[in-house]
Amino acid sequence: MDKLSPEDQALVKECAAEALDWGNEYLADNEAVIIQKLKDGGTDITELTEEQKAEFQKACAGIYDDYAKSVGQDVIDLFTGGYKN
Repeated sequence: MDKLSPEDQALVKECAAEALDWGNEYLADNEAVIIQKLKDGGTDITELTEEQKAEFQKACAGIYDDYAKSVGQDVIDLFTGGYKN
């Protein structure tokens, strides 16, 4: 990425953001079907309770900050939409 011109860097980031938006939209629209296909194929799906989700989020607190040090905050923001929990 560092070898690309600023214009090309911006284009790559824009395209990555568009692809991420498309993927998130596709997943939201098709999540139930995808999960059912996985179950039909023999995959065990574990659904967490709200309390388990909260505990998981607590255990992962700070991970975005840790990764931002190595990949850059702009990359984290691209994949999280700026969301931090």
